[in-house]
Formats: sequence, structure tokens, C-alpha cells
Amino acid sequence: MRTKQPTMDATIGVVFAAPLVEFNPDGVKIALPELDFRNECLVLQKCLHEASRHKEPVLTSSGDRMFVRVPRPIHLLVHFATKQSFQAWSRGLQVLHFSGHGNDHCVYFEDNSGVAVPITPHEVAELLPTPLTLKLVFVASCASENIAQAFVALGVPHVVGTKCNTELEDKAAIAFTRRFYDALAQGTTVQKAFDVAKNFVASLPNTRNPDQVAHKFQLLPEGRRDLHGSAVLFPVDEVEKCLDLSDPFEWSQVSVVPMDESSQSPESLSPPSSPTPPLYDVFPNKLHYVRPGFGYRNLDMHHLVVAIHDHSLVTLTGPEGIGKSQLALATAWYLDLRQTKRDNVRFCRLGGILDCVFNETSMSCESLEHVWARHLEGIEASLGLALHPDMWPNIIMFDGCDPLHHHCLLRQYVEDFVCRLLAQKNDLHIVLTVRTPLVWLHHLDGVGHVMEVRPLAMVDGAKLLQKELNRPLKLADYDLLELPIPTTPSLSSDDMAKWVATSRVFQATRGVPMHVLALVDRLKL
Repeated sequence: MRTKQPTMDATIGVVFAAPLVEFNPDGVKIALPELDFRNECLVLQKCLHEASRHKEPVLTSSGDRMFVRVPRPIHLLVHFATKQSFQAWSRGLQVLHFSGHGNDHCVYFEDNSGVAVPITPHEVAELLPTPLTLKLVFVASCASENIAQAFVALGVPHVVGTKCNTELEDKAAIAFTRRFYDALAQGTTVQKAFDVAKNFVASLPNTRNPDQVAHKFQLLPEGRRDLHGSAVLFPVDEVEKCLDLSDPFEWSQVSVVPMDESSQSPESLSPPSSPTPPLYDVFPNKLHYVRPGFGYRNLDMHHLVVAIHDHSLVTLTGPEGIGKSQLALATAWYLDLRQTKRDNVRFCRLGGILDCVFNETSMSCESLEHVWARHLEGIEASLGLALHPDMWPNIIMFDGCDPLHHHCLLRQYVEDFVCRLLAQKNDLHIVLTVRTPLVWLHHLDGVGHVMEVRPLAMVDGAKLLQKELNRPLKLADYDLLELPIPTTPSLSSDDMAKWVATSRVFQATRGVPMHVLALVDRLKL
């Protein structure tokens, strides 16, 4: 039956878990690899938006009327995976997409300090709401077969996962995700969407053994092509439309629920009053861009998160190029995305402002006190500190405080400023980045915690090189690195990182991120 408008819409719940560390069997915290969840979410938005624009004309026999097949409206609901909020958040969902770390025994949710919380197959039933409305679950993590089978056992008819004893790289996961949901949104069956996505990964460029990577994905329950091949989760609607194809009106739309609202369940959310911008930023804030491939500092990020929780003032120290600014900024992003309200973590590049204060003082007759006061007004306005303290951010990071070493009076002004902020808001936390610890003159002397940022371990530095290079090593790369070509074909990413770490040229970077990135630039020439 043809209708004059789409009938019902659908919601895809996207839940990310990006813990920073896990406990090894000896009870020692070790870093977990970085997950590029922001890019994965953007890719998902793009593919659904592109699918929503798909129109297929269907002419009647008389030729004076036309119907157009259009995808139904799809809403994205995005959340971070915690045991405390998952059940209420996922109530009423038809499609659940989990993206995170996993292994043969569990997937990981996260706690408030970035520690991984294992979720075993037996715990899946406790987390799911009742009644169960899920039609499709995609567990996009390494070796997720056992977790996927748990969803099947609970009655979910279609579950996508990865085979036991397999690792899944971000690039392959994102590529599969895009093709899979693009096909689903255009009204194809679950089986066809799975086949399309799998075939696309099998031909993925700049990927080692892409065909083997594609075969890591599986659609459960296995052997039920009849079930998967007849299931259309997002059927298209036939909408009557004039023959004027230039009509800009679109029945279909993609809407995205901002992270601030996504703690609510789909049942409690009313449809948006107007279409959401097609590439709406699900993770909006006022923070600077974080360079990708930063996850090899995840253990340091966890230590910084804990230090911020425990101390009102934290000072990050380390030599130039070690990554203090990126560590502070990445931690700011991590914390802000998990705040109940956005922009509760702010980042200020104080070093540039201090240089301006010095320059303006030396080039004018204005006193240092007056120049600093003028710039201070700008700092306070940009960070929201001109408002009542109850409206202030909870965490402020001041980057590049090294100029304070060279001018006692300006250091005193900054010390007074920091002390005033901490006195006016008891739950405020401040992070400073500087190469060597500052010697405060009065109130801050001996206050807070100093955390030294050290070079990356050589293998982690090699992983950073691989991530930034974003392609397999070529013959010329081995020559530049003065590194023999491995005798074992098709090394895993971890084994390749260990091999690169033996290079004398690479070891000259000493694990300093700035030097590693400079080497990447040489390899890209």
C-alpha cells in the first residue's frame, strides 16, 4: 500500500566504550589502545545522511502520477557505556551498535576514572531492559563472538560480531560500519547489507591481507540466510510526489541526539521539531582539536584523570616535544565528553598570552600590571569566568606556562589569579603545563601535585609511527629506517611495531613524540 508520508521512524543506539586502562592478570594497570570513536560516529552520520537522500522513482501505468521510494527517518542516539546507565538508556531500541574493546571473554565498559569494566556474556542479560525490543546488535570489538552469541541466546534475531581469537583494527571496523548501515538504511535485507560490507572490507586499500580481515566478521545465528535474507529493518516508503524532481523537499531525514541528552532512553525522547543538521557534531565543546593517534599515552591520561580527581592543582612537566599539551588536551576531551553538561572542561593556551604581555609591556609605556589586567579580562571572558562561580567550568587547563620562569612579578600575578579561582569555587580543578616545575612565591608553594611526562616506550612509539603513517611500510621505508624486511610475512600490527622498534634510526627518536612525528614526515616524502 502506498502512503503519502513515511510511516514510522527508527532509532539506532550507538554506545561507545573507550576506557584508558585495564588490569592485567597480575593486577597491574596497562594502557588500552585508542579508539577513534569520533570518526566512527561521523562516518555513521555521513552514510545515513547519504542513504536518506536516495530516491527511486516508481511511475504508475497512467504516467501522470509518480511515487518515490525513500528511506524512513533514522535517529542516532549516542552514549558512553557504563553499567549504571546502560539499561535505562537502551530501553526501546531496535538497533544497538556497540563500539569498544573486547576479547574472547568479555567486552569493556568504562568507569569514571577510565578503568575498563569487564562485561561477560553471562552479564549481558542483566544489562538489557525488558521487554526486549532489539532486532539487531552489532558488537564492533575484537573477538566479540561469545558476547554476540549471548545476544542471540536472549532472542535478538540478528547479531553481527567478530570471530574468536581475532583483532579488529579501527580502519576495518569503520569501513564495515559505513557500508553495512548505508545498505540497511536503503531498505536492503540484513544478509545483503552484511555481504556488501564484508565484500567492501575484502578490497580495502592500504590494508594487510584485507580478505582475511573481512572474514573476521560474522552474522549470527550462523546458517540462517533465510532469516537474515528476509529481514528488512528499515523498509523504504513509497511517497506520492509530483513529476517535478527539482522539488527540494525530502521526506527522509537523519537526526542526531546531542550527547547531553543521550542519557535518556529512546522512549523518553520526542522527535526533533526541525531536521538536525546532517553532520551535527555529537561531541560539541569549546576545546581545541586533538591530534589522532594519541592513545599511546592512555596510561598517562588515566594517571592525570586520577590526579585531577584527587588534587585541586596539578602541574604537568616534561621537555619540549614530549607531549604535555596533547596529554592535557586529550584528557580535557576525555573528561568533558563524560560530564553531565558540555563545556565543563576548558583549555587555555596561556603561553601565547604571556608572550603578548611581555611584548606589549616592552613596546609601550604601559605597566606590566595594566597589560596583564587587560589580558586577564579576555581570559576570564573566554573561559566563562565572568559569570557566577556556580556557572564556571569544573576543570581548567592552562597550557604553556614556561614564560613564568623568567618574570617573578608576572608569576605572582598568575599565582594570585589561580588562588582566587580556587578560593571562589571549591570543586574547581586546575592543570598547568610547563617544562620544569614552577617555584611559586606565596600561596601555591607546595600545593598540588606534580606529574612528569616521560618518553613513550619504544614499541608504543613505533605504534604511533604506524598509526600516523597509515599504510604498510614500503621498500624505501625499510631503507630509510635501516631496517631489514621481516622474513615472516604478514606480521601483526604488534609484531610489526616490535620490529620497527629495533631500527637504529627509529631509536634515535628516544620515544619523544615530536621526533617520532618528524620521522613520519620523512617517510611520507
